[in-house]
Amino acid sequence: MAGPFPPPKQFEILSGLWRPKWDWFPRYLMFTSYWPDPASFVAFGTDGQKTLAVRGTWANDLALFLQSMKQLNVLRVRICHYPDSDEVELVAPDASSPADLLPATVSTNPTEASRDHGPGPPSSSMAVTVPHWSAVARAFQRLLRDGPPGPVS
Repeated sequence: MAGPFPPPKQFEILSGLWRPKWDWFPRYLMFTSYWPDPASFVAFGTDGQKTLAVRGTWANDLALFLQSMKQLNVLRVRICHYPDSDEVELVAPDASSPADLLPATVSTNPTEASRDHGPGPPSSSMAVTVPHWSAVARAFQRLLRDGPPGPVS
């Protein structure tokens, strides 16, 4: 894929009545923690041409969203160690907790996190999700270029 990765065109909010508003099938799905509210997540999905972004709460919305994505056979992935690695791994199909869906390790060192934001420490206005969107986009590009990693053990 040439050029920048396509950012989401709309940001959906999950609710009990939510249904996907897109007419395409995502191949990959990655969860991030929503920084202003740790009880919430933002899930990004892509087919390589389009990207979705959906926000919900871990407690109330995750199960419905995971069920919707399971029906579409979307592969769940995560960045292994953020921000010091772009390595991506598959998440087990039955994973349903933040610990299983988010990066295994996350550094809070601002000098490491600045890689995604340019020089200097990130501000809350720039890093709304952890991992940051630019890390998610790089991970998706890598998956689309190299294919998914081996199966989850």
